[in-house]
Amino acid sequence: MESVPLELVEEAFCAWRAQRSSQSEPIPDKLWAMALALYPEYKRSKICEQLRLSGSQFKRRLESGSPTFADKGFVLASKDEFKVTPNQSQGIQLIIQGKERALRLCVDVDALSQLLPHLGALL
Repeated sequence: MESVPLELVEEAFCAWRAQRSSQSEPIPDKLWAMALALYPEYKRSKICEQLRLSGSQFKRRLESGSPTFADKGFVLASKDEFKVTPNQSQGIQLIIQGKERALRLCVDVDALSQLLPHLGALL
């Protein structure tokens, strides 16, 4: 599974730090998700050092999953929980089922390989 390069995530953190209103402002969930997606491609120590994150906070978030997705009616899924259904007239239909919602995508077979790496960031 492809992930966003560490350098791009570092740039996103730097941009957020430059524009935040105070040092006590919490890291946005989107940035946490980007940082967590780097593991295990990069070591935790490398991620925390380069992004200037607390190792204990990173570990806690990594072990607990991301409660922010669950709070919004979504649950974290493994790759095995994807359901891909071939559909002759519309290409591929991909359904990701949450507790209260479902995300349904219809994509061309050729576009599926480009879409799946981006969906991995949600897992």
